[in-house]
Amino acid sequence: MVEIFKSMKGIWALQRTCSIGAVMQGTVKFSETNEKLLYHYQEESIVYFEDKSYRAHKEYAYSYDINKIMIHLWNKKEDQKADLLHTLEFSNYTHNCWPISSYSVHNCKQDIYRLHFVLVTPEKLQLNYQVQGPHKNYTIQTLLHKR
Repeated sequence: MVEIFKSMKGIWALQRTCSIGAVMQGTVKFSETNEKLLYHYQEESIVYFEDKSYRAHKEYAYSYDINKIMIHLWNKKEDQKADLLHTLEFSNYTHNCWPISSYSVHNCKQDIYRLHFVLVTPEKLQLNYQVQGPHKNYTIQTLLHKR
């Protein structure tokens, strides 16, 4: 499990599409803060319906335990991981057998975020979200390629 986690370290090119008409491109950097925690910093350019665009950034923390990777929000004030978003379990993980995938569900008030996480190879990562709620119904497909 540790090799999956360590393979994420580095700089990745980000490509994302959202079924409600947004396209994003940017970079993600995973840097090690300690042996069980990766800091995730993401910068992206977002284009909505081909006419509105802006830049954004996001920060997360990825931690691991036996057969699990957890994705947390990042607390800027305290410079540490915060609320848990997803727990990805890899109970059938076999060393160097790709792809490696897991599913997770996160409830945020009335909204549900379903994540399919696929580490296709150590250089290619897919994050596919299905988002549903009273005023939400869309998908987000993210592809990361290691630089």
